[in-house]
Amino acid sequence: MADLLYSPGTLLCTCSCPESPRRVLWLPYGQMASALLLLLLLSLASARSFSHQRGIILNLDNGELCLQSAQCKSSCCHKTGVLSLARCANRAAENQECSPKSIYGVYYKCPCENGLTCEADKSIVGSITNTNYGICQDPGSSSK
Repeated sequence: MADLLYSPGTLLCTCSCPESPRRVLWLPYGQMASALLLLLLLSLASARSFSHQRGIILNLDNGELCLQSAQCKSSCCHKTGVLSLARCANRAAENQECSPKSIYGVYYKCPCENGLTCEADKSIVGSITNTNYGICQDPGSSSK
C-alpha cells in the first residue's frame, strides 16, 4: 500500500508492501510530473503491444465464454439451451440455420457470414421468443 504525504514543493511517497521493505521517495513537483508522464507512456506502450493478442473480455476465440456477441472475433455469442453458458461460435454459412441480428447479442442460431442474408420470420413474436430462425442465403444467387 502506498501513502502520499505533502510538503511544500515536494511529494513524499511511502510504500509498505508485504513483499518489499518500506521505501521513501522524495520528488520535487517537476520531477514528479516527468516521472508520472514516463510511467503513463510506458503503460500505454505495453498495453498497445498486447492489443494484437487474444483478449480476456474482447477479441475472444471460438469456444470461449461470452456475454455479448461484440466480445467475439466471430461476432456470434451462441447458446445451445436456456440454461447453457454462451460461447463464441462461427457465424452461419450458406444454407445453414441462422437468426437475424438482434439487440440482445446472444443467439441460439448464429447470424449469417458477411455477404449472406438470413431469410427468416421477422415478426415481433419470433423476435421476443427467439424462434425467428431462418436459412442463410446469398442475395446474389437466383434460388427463387
